[in-house]
Parts: sequence; structure tokens; C-alpha cells
Amino acid sequence: MFCHKCGTQNEEIARFCRACGRQLKNDSFVNNPYKKVVLVNCGRNKLNVIKEIRMLTGAGLAEAKNLSEHTPSTLTENITEAEAMQIKNTFEAIGATIEIR
Repeated sequence: MFCHKCGTQNEEIARFCRACGRQLKNDSFVNNPYKKVVLVNCGRNKLNVIKEIRMLTGAGLAEAKNLSEHTPSTLTENITEAEAMQIKNTFEAIGATIEIR
């Protein structure tokens, strides 16, 4: 759950914020509006997945190859749900498996 005081994302069963120590109450919880895009599997077309990773993150070839080989790997964080869905659709069109968390 989300702490209003410091903005830290905590586990759902947490009673206290792990960063600031503030006691969390049910009314202080808010769902985090930002999402994270995670590459779960490249599928058969690894070369196109590497190209998309490079376009998305601006990473070099070696970094993009490393992200594609060591799955699950986080591609982007703190983006809106609409942006996350657009990225997911792009990667799934080329055969990759993507999760939005």
C-alpha cells in the first residue's frame, strides 16, 4: 500500500511504513496510479524484441540484449496505465509476453 507521508509503496499486510515508520491505517491507503512494465518472455522473435527495447529505453545493444535474455526484467517504471497498455500492445504484436504491475 501507498504511504501518504513519504510516498513509499508498502506491502498490503504492513502496519507501518518501511521508510518513515508511520503507522498505516486503512483510510491512508491509496492505489499507486503508476505502473511498471515487465518483460516476461521474448518469444520467437528475439531480434525485434531487442529493437523495441532499444527504442523504448534508449539502451545500447548489449544492455537491451541482457534485458531480453534475463527475464523477467523491468522495462519501464512509473508510467501511466495508458502508456503501459500501449507498450504492452507493441511488444505483444511482435510475440513477446508482457506484464503490467
